[in-house]
Amino acid sequence: MLDLDPDTTLGELMAAMAAAKGEHEDEAEKKREEVEEKMKEDEEKGSHYEDEKMAHDKDEDKKSIINLASEIAKKGRARVAGGLPRIEAPRSNIRLKNLKDHETAYGMGQTILAAMGNKSAGQWITDRYGRKAQSEGNNSLGGFLVPEELDEAIIDLRAEHGKFRANTRVLNMSRDVLQINRRVSGLTAVAIGENGSFTESDKVFDQVQLTANKFGTLTKVSSELLADAIINIGDDIAGEIAYSFAQKEDDCGFNGDGSSTFGGIVGLKNAIGSAGKRVGPNNIANFDLEDFTATVGLLPEFAYARATPKFYMSTQFYHTIVLDLLVDAGGNTNLTLANGVNAPSLFGYEVVFVDVMAKTNAASTPFAYFGSLDLSSTMGDRRPTEVATSTDFAFNQDQTAIRGTTRFDIVNHDCGDSSDAGAIVALETGA
Repeated sequence: MLDLDPDTTLGELMAAMAAAKGEHEDEAEKKREEVEEKMKEDEEKGSHYEDEKMAHDKDEDKKSIINLASEIAKKGRARVAGGLPRIEAPRSNIRLKNLKDHETAYGMGQTILAAMGNKSAGQWITDRYGRKAQSEGNNSLGGFLVPEELDEAIIDLRAEHGKFRANTRVLNMSRDVLQINRRVSGLTAVAIGENGSFTESDKVFDQVQLTANKFGTLTKVSSELLADAIINIGDDIAGEIAYSFAQKEDDCGFNGDGSSTFGGIVGLKNAIGSAGKRVGPNNIANFDLEDFTATVGLLPEFAYARATPKFYMSTQFYHTIVLDLLVDAGGNTNLTLANGVNAPSLFGYEVVFVDVMAKTNAASTPFAYFGSLDLSSTMGDRRPTEVATSTDFAFNQDQTAIRGTTRFDIVNHDCGDSSDAGAIVALETGA
């Protein structure tokens, strides 16, 4: 604002007004610059806030992903996306005789019911083990495939009951016929004289063929019991199927004669060559310790170097013949005789009891094997186990027939011949 003097001339007034105008323009420019500077600072602050917000949002997204992964890991098979809980068997205090847990027994019982056409049981199998388990089973076409998890339990039981499966090499067969390489001979080293030449040698292989043979078992259960005692039935049927298959595997592996009764399988009894047999007296009561030491002496060095040999015999033969010979040999005290034998053995080697081997005297019969089954033999396992049911088979008894089938093969391929002993040898009675 200008202070006017009454004596101020027009020229002085114009000059004062021009000066005042310049001062106002400078002040306005300064204010404008201050406003622009403040706007710039606000923009920078806003940009920094957005960056912090985006970073925070990313961290939250990461936490959400981690939490979701953790939820999936905790729920296992639970279908998180659909919000459905894990399918589990009902709790039970029933004492099991064969299987290790109630859920497996319940699942086996439901599998049998599903094979009978029970839609509720079929749905439970689908929900618990997946759509594939249900879709592959068709009782009208001959059977219902046991889900893999349950089949593993049956295989474990077969290994517990069966001595051949538990001690030999077992291969899973993805098809009905499987060829495996077998080493026949290796390279030969020769002495090379001065200016001598090398003699070429080759590592020789041949092939062992496994052909899956079908074996089955049949049992009957009360139709009422099937509906009222699923866990008991599942446990019992799994045990019976496993035991019968294990017995058949042992019978084929040890005693098979190549006939249709054994699915064409030739057992150790007929596979071991004469060079690998110790022939003793024609009566087991006349065996002595020399017969057993001579049998051990037949086994080639490679069987000791590449594996741990074992004796295979029936429990009756061990306790009535072998232990009597050990007692008669002396060196025992009343205490050792009273305590008995904790782990059956002979000459420091484990004795495996085989139920299908000879128990009472018979001529020209092997009573003991010594060697390594995992070197002499191979077993092919074509899984899974299959179950089928019929209410017509025992209709007049109000019972349901349950059939179990499996496919396997055994080849005893390194058992020696008339010139050389193989990876397993035998002690047998004379003619």
